[in-house]
Amino acid sequence: MLEALTLAALTAAQVPGPVPLPDALRGEALQMVVQATETHFVVQNQSSVMQVLFFGAADLGVVATLRMEPGARRVYPYSRGAIDGLLIEVVQLGRPDAWRNSGALALTEVRDSDARTLWMVGSDERLVGWDFQNGTLAHVAPRTGLVPDALLTASAGRLHDFSLATAASPPVHVPVVTPSDRDKGNKPPVIEERHLPPV
Repeated sequence: MLEALTLAALTAAQVPGPVPLPDALRGEALQMVVQATETHFVVQNQSSVMQVLFFGAADLGVVATLRMEPGARRVYPYSRGAIDGLLIEVVQLGRPDAWRNSGALALTEVRDSDARTLWMVGSDERLVGWDFQNGTLAHVAPRTGLVPDALLTASAGRLHDFSLATAASPPVHVPVVTPSDRDKGNKPPVIEERHLPPV
């Protein structure tokens, strides 16, 4: 019991808490807050539109996506070192004429920054990331891009449809064994030998 409580307390201590918005960014249009520690990833959509996060690596491309509804906050635990080499790109949907993206940013830079927090603000055409490095607010430059070229040229409506289609998969029926009241003992089931018809 004591071990479980200690583990729960240590886990809660690793989850990053809210960090105040830097004074230099007050008045800017805050869109997304990303936080990373050695064992937890936290993201919060601060905008009024849906945003899609693309996760991947420069050599692998996109390996996962996460759709964030307006105001949504998600917390994900992971083992130490799991985000080494992992990139994140945020694409903001909902503008009628275009969409904005951040470019691919290294999550290790967020983890190793002073506040372990990345603030993304919106400019006219892009989402721009800021964090604290050596006590100074610094722009986080994208390393590369994760969003496929086909999506870069898509209209806002088509990208919105794509994200909805890929974020939600249809339900799948998984067959299960139905228990019965008959006692079958420890004998294996009898499998009839049937041949398939010729093709």
